[in-house]
Amino acid sequence: MSHPVLVKDAATAENRALRGLVTVYRRLSGLLLRREVDLTAITDVLAAELGCWAWVATVELDVVTVSAPEPTDENGSDVDERCRADPQWGTALAAAERSGLPVRVPASLGGTFVAAPITVANRLWAFVITWQAGWYSASEELPLMITEHAAAMCGAVISRERVAVEASGRVREDLITGLLLGRATDEAEATQWAEHLGYDTTRTHRVLVAIVDESGPDARPDPGDERIAPREAEEAAKRRVLPGTVLDAVEEFLVARVPGVIALTRVPETVAIIPEPSPPGGNDGGSRVTDPISLAESAIDGLGRRFPGAVVTVGIGGRCQYPEELARSYSQGRRTLESASRLSRRGQVLSFDALGIHRLLSQVPSTADVRSFAREVLGPLAEPGDERCGGFVETLACYFQCDSSPQRAARVLHVHPNTVTYRLKRAEELTGLRLDRYRDRLMAQVALEALGLMEMES
Repeated sequence: MSHPVLVKDAATAENRALRGLVTVYRRLSGLLLRREVDLTAITDVLAAELGCWAWVATVELDVVTVSAPEPTDENGSDVDERCRADPQWGTALAAAERSGLPVRVPASLGGTFVAAPITVANRLWAFVITWQAGWYSASEELPLMITEHAAAMCGAVISRERVAVEASGRVREDLITGLLLGRATDEAEATQWAEHLGYDTTRTHRVLVAIVDESGPDARPDPGDERIAPREAEEAAKRRVLPGTVLDAVEEFLVARVPGVIALTRVPETVAIIPEPSPPGGNDGGSRVTDPISLAESAIDGLGRRFPGAVVTVGIGGRCQYPEELARSYSQGRRTLESASRLSRRGQVLSFDALGIHRLLSQVPSTADVRSFAREVLGPLAEPGDERCGGFVETLACYFQCDSSPQRAARVLHVHPNTVTYRLKRAEELTGLRLDRYRDRLMAQVALEALGLMEMES
């Protein structure tokens, strides 16, 4: 038969424990109503209500935050270090990870560790862990329940932060996309969007567009190619790098090297709004920002060593200063990439400013139309592999590049000037053009540009 005094004392202790549990639950749950709540606020409540030390630690055992009970003696930092150095600290976290539940583990330095897992989106993210110097009495289940509830609150805070970050990222993407596609209703709205992104309207910018092509001449073998041995195909598949990985590396390169860059990667391209160097005495001293062309060339060089199977091509639009001009620069960057494909300049950096006549040719929507024009003007010279043409088309292109000088063309081609004159005459016979006529010369030059046979200045 139980002694009536002992039963009464046990009931009183249990009621006190339940009241304490409800109080702590309310305080922890109430924290979520505050917009600025963080993990430290949660561990502070644990430390205050349980009179314990409280930590949030990652699965790698790195401490995110720590709270001490009040009052804390002069050796507070020493207690923190000794707890984390205790082998039972790791034992408690490992047990909580295995079970997915809060666990209690006696500490080697005395007292008890209680650890509870924090899960976010069904993935273990971290742990809440508490330590009290003395053993728990009649309310020994209380720390387990409170620590578990604190872990749930931490998970809610982390989830809320992740949602906020993801939402912020989506807003940022929408703003960048809106500016690049010219979706702002007026200049004021475009300026407002740009200000949110940190765009500096006192600087000139260029829009850089990068794409990745894995089918270049130096690309690794296609594992699906039946001509490749199975072992070689398997090894090639292991080495293959996805375009998105390369594009992410392009963005990382630019962000790390250019203060004020605004970058966005969405396969199949990375787009970066890059400020040009300021003149001497400007905000960046004229030295902190490399010009976009040199920057892109450095990026391609470095990425070529890191991802040898990928071909990165970069198109750079013209200069712009005001936000409403970004759409034009972006469109120019895209058209420059199209010209790179037509001119067999994949894997290089092309600037819209250096396109010359190709600014106009890039406006033609169909590559077939451009080549059809070139064939009509140049006739057999436009047909690759035609033995009748010999070096006539190359000589014609060199002749134009040398400002219609047979002597300078002869020096470039390392032939006698008479040879150049003969080849030009044969080109006239094969095409029906007369190079002493301005109109025919213009058509021939445009046709050669359309075929990518005229070298552009880089």
